[in-house]
Amino acid sequence: MIRAPLPRCEGLWKALAGPRRTRVVAAMIALAGLAAFFGLRLLFWNYSLSRDEDFADFDATIFQMGHLVAPVASEWRAYVDAFTKFSVLPVPGNAAWVSNYLPVNAAFRALAGLAGDRMLANSLMAVVALSLIYAIARKLWPERRDAAFVGVVVVALSPQFLITAMTPFAMTAHLALNALWLALFLRGGVAGHAGAAVVGFLATGLHQIVFHPLFAAPFILLLLWQRRYAAALWYVAAYAVTGIFWIEYFQIALRVSGVAAGSAHEAGAPYLWTRIEDLMDNFAGGGLRAMDRNLLRYIGWQHLLMAPLFVAGCAAIRRGPPVLLALAAGLVLAPAAMFVLTAYQGYGWGYRYMHGVMLNSTLIAAWGWISLTRDVRAPETGRARAMFLLASAISLFVLLPSRVLQARAFNEPFARASAAVRSADADIVLVDPIGYKMAFDLVRNDPFLRRRPVVLDVTFLTPELARDLCGRFSVVLFEAAQARAYGIPEHVSEPEAPPLAKAVRDELRRISCAPPMPAPR
Repeated sequence: MIRAPLPRCEGLWKALAGPRRTRVVAAMIALAGLAAFFGLRLLFWNYSLSRDEDFADFDATIFQMGHLVAPVASEWRAYVDAFTKFSVLPVPGNAAWVSNYLPVNAAFRALAGLAGDRMLANSLMAVVALSLIYAIARKLWPERRDAAFVGVVVVALSPQFLITAMTPFAMTAHLALNALWLALFLRGGVAGHAGAAVVGFLATGLHQIVFHPLFAAPFILLLLWQRRYAAALWYVAAYAVTGIFWIEYFQIALRVSGVAAGSAHEAGAPYLWTRIEDLMDNFAGGGLRAMDRNLLRYIGWQHLLMAPLFVAGCAAIRRGPPVLLALAAGLVLAPAAMFVLTAYQGYGWGYRYMHGVMLNSTLIAAWGWISLTRDVRAPETGRARAMFLLASAISLFVLLPSRVLQARAFNEPFARASAAVRSADADIVLVDPIGYKMAFDLVRNDPFLRRRPVVLDVTFLTPELARDLCGRFSVVLFEAAQARAYGIPEHVSEPEAPPLAKAVRDELRRISCAPPMPAPR
C-alpha cells in the first residue's frame, strides 16, 4: 500500500527534511511556541486545572510584588488552612504564606509577567527545548541531519509536549533546562561544564529538588566510567552546593522576609526530611499498578512512532555514542524514583513526571531512526520515510486533536465552576468538596487577598471560624448541587465527610448562613 505514493512521499520528504530542513524546523518550532502561548486561552478557558499549576502563578504574583513570601494579615491567619491546606509551606503562626515548591519556575513566570504575559515563560521554554533537541542531534550525528529533523518532529507533534506547554506546570522548563544542560555538557571545556553547573542549579530549583539530579546523575557516572575524574569531581561539588542551597532555600526566604529565626529554621532541612518521611510512610506496593498506567499514558501521549523508534534505538544502543547509555539510565531512574516517592501524579497530560526526560527518549528514538535506515537500500529508505510522514500526519491531524478534545472536556467542568466561584456575589465562598473529584482545587485566592470573593474549604474550618465569617461577611456555599450541575465528576466511592465538616455545616444551618450558590442555567 505504501509503494504507490512513494515518489510523492520522497518529494515531500526532500521538501521537509532536505536542504531546507532548518527553515522547516524553525517554522515548526515557532508554531509550537505560538500554540503554547495561546493554547490555555483558546482551548482551556485560561484556567489552570491543578493546584500545582495555580501555585506557580500564586508564587509568581508574590515575586512580582517584590516579596519572597506573602504576609498574611492578622485577621486571616486562623483561616490559612481553609484557604489552601495542601502544598503550602508551614509557617508558625501563619504570619506568611508561599507554596512549598522551589521558586525558579514561578520566578520565570514572574519575569514573563513583568515583560507582559506569564504565558511567555512556557512558550519560550517550548521553543528552547525544541531548538536544543535539534542542535544536540546535529552534534551527535552530523552526518545524519535527517535524524535531527525526526527528533524535532517526534517532540513537536507529541500531545504531551504541546498540551503541557500550554499550562503553568514546571515540566516544560524541566525539559528545556535539561536540554540546555546536555548541550553544554557535550560542548565540554571550562565554559561548557561551568555553564552546565549554572543551568543545573536553576533546574534543580524549578519546583521539586529531585527531578533534575536524576537526569544529570548518569552523565556524571559516565564521566567516571570514561576516567574523566576532574570533570566528574566538578559536577559532584557543584551539585553538593546546589543541593545544600535549595534544601535551605525556604529558611533563607523566611529569614530575609523577617520571619522569626526559630520558625525559619524549621523550613530548611528538617522540613525536607519530614516530607520524605511522609512519602516513605505512604509508599505501597500498589504503586506498581499506578506506574503501569503512568508509563502507558506516557507512550500513548507521544508521536505515533516514538515508541517503535525508541525500541529500535535501544536495540542498537551499544553501537551508538556512549551518551545514549546515560540517556537510557535516566529513563530508568526517573520512573523508579517516582514509584518510591509518589506513584500517583495527580493531574497531568500523559505522564508529566517523565516530561523532563522526554529529551532522553527522543534522542534514543532518533538513534533508532538512524539504525533502521543506515544500511538499507533506497526502496526501503523510501518506505521508511513514507511511513514516518504518514505517522506524523496521523499524529498531527488525528491523535493531537483527539487529545486536545479529551483534555478540554476534562477541564471544562472545573473551568466553568471556577468562573462561577470567582464571580459570586458575596464576600466569601465556602467550598464543600466532599464526594466530588478534586473539587477542593476550586479553592484559590490571591496571595495578598486583594480580590473578592475569598474562597475557603469548609473541611478545614471550625464552627467558631464559620460563625466569625458569617458575622462579618456575606457568605455563600458551593456544594454538591453546584458541583453536579457543572459536571464535576463524583467519587466512585464517596468519602464520608469528616466530623468537623459536618459540625460546620450544622452550624451554618443553625445560624441561617451561607445559602447555596445559584446553580447554572
